Amino acid sequence: GSLIGLGRPPYIWRATNWSDTSTYEVEAVDNTVMGEDPFLYVDPNNNDSSILHGLSHAGGWDSRGGHSWSLDGGKTWKSHEDIASYGSLIEFTDGTTGVLTRRERPHLIFDKKGNLQALTNGATLDPCTHPDYCDKDYCFTALQKLNQE
Repeated sequence: GSLIGLGRPPYIWRATNWSDTSTYEVEAVDNTVMGEDPFLYVDPNNNDSSILHGLSHAGGWDSRGGHSWSLDGGKTWKSHEDIASYGSLIEFTDGTTGVLTRRERPHLIFDKKGNLQALTNGATLDPCTHPDYCDKDYCFTALQKLNQE
């Protein structure tokens, strides 16, 4: 199969064969997914598989996530910069909540039919936002079920 990958903006990687590095090409483009750590996916329940989605965290010390999409195979991207795809509040299985001051490296979990089930992130809890304010450098993997109503 082929490959499309995004790095820190503005780079996009493409390959006609993901397992053959001689087919890899790197291109600088004007506009890609905003933020860091993009996760790319095609919505398996959408009949138009040409729509490429990108989920990323806002970058820096911001714990919100962003969603972008491309209708042309990743050459150009659009996003709603005023709408966060996820925020800093997380609810744990015991009913308590926490404020995540870092929520990076988003990944979506799909079931066998392609339905979205959960979001995972590398995360830290308040008050650890920056090494200057936290004496321990730590993070954990947060898994949050998605509302499927």
